[in-house]
Amino acid sequence: MNDIVFSVAWCPVNGEILDALAKRIDPRRVLIHTNDYRAFKGYGNFPDFTPSPEGRAFFKKALAMGFHVMPHFPALDVDPQHPIYNAIRDFQYREIENKKLVGWTRKAGEGPLPESHADRIRPPAGSSIMRMHAGSSLWRSVLAENILKTVEDLGATEAFLDVTMNIHNVSNALVENFTPTEGMERLEATIAELGGGLILGGEGRNEVTMRSQAWGQVHLYKSWQTNWPGLEKLVTVPLGELLYGDWCRAFGYTRLAGGNPDADLRLRMQLDQGSVPTITIRTAAEIDNPIRASNRCSTPRSSGSAPSESSPGGRDPAAPRFLPPPFSPAPLCDK
Repeated sequence: MNDIVFSVAWCPVNGEILDALAKRIDPRRVLIHTNDYRAFKGYGNFPDFTPSPEGRAFFKKALAMGFHVMPHFPALDVDPQHPIYNAIRDFQYREIENKKLVGWTRKAGEGPLPESHADRIRPPAGSSIMRMHAGSSLWRSVLAENILKTVEDLGATEAFLDVTMNIHNVSNALVENFTPTEGMERLEATIAELGGGLILGGEGRNEVTMRSQAWGQVHLYKSWQTNWPGLEKLVTVPLGELLYGDWCRAFGYTRLAGGNPDADLRLRMQLDQGSVPTITIRTAAEIDNPIRASNRCSTPRSSGSAPSESSPGGRDPAAPRFLPPPFSPAPLCDK
């Protein structure tokens, strides 16, 4: 993982994007995170992760080219319309202050869910998403079974677990004598051992989740999808990178396409956090003709050789953050 120098988050399953990236950066040094591979489009029907034909074709091509690709799996989210929901709904997160169910709805976004079961299971699929307690061994088993089927189908050796940082205090704190924090630690360890072993990424990075993760998708301060007012005044102190970076590396989250002051600020601040330079794009044209801000966010292609062993974490501190011109691939050293 120390050879990775560039990342694409939320990548569409578009083979032209792979071709465009390969013209500029050695695919063996690129990490791709995608949630677009499923047959069910949109954020719903979890934990069904069945790939679409387009998703399978994308993974086949990407892996053959040498890209590192992480399919996206929500670690705690279940759609009430999925058949497994009734068997596990006793183990949903409830807020500690008012005992309301935790999750999100298509209309209201993040927040409390309807208490009415009839309202939660009302079509269409994905209208409501419930957040499960990772202490439930039944939930961990269901999730692991579905993830294993999917990574074997795709040929993936890496996987991304969403919402792994959601290990806060809840009203139903103990499930099978596990707190949310202990449950998440067990869940990640379980997923990491699937098949021949998976390289894990996760949302966020802390002293619990970094133990099983090779990658943490880090957020900007209070700036999930939009920038917090005054974000530009903050000075980033990369404490997480100092504490965990040599074990669990960081990559960027979302809205990293550049093109306006807010998006350009996000690009710059994720680099300040110590993240591998990360972009979010929709088309290959954004790689072929990068805007100035995303061009600055990109990485070297010139040396296909392995990073310097003398640099922190085996990474080359002299590596520029610019999209280089097209290059000729060189072999990486086995590590």
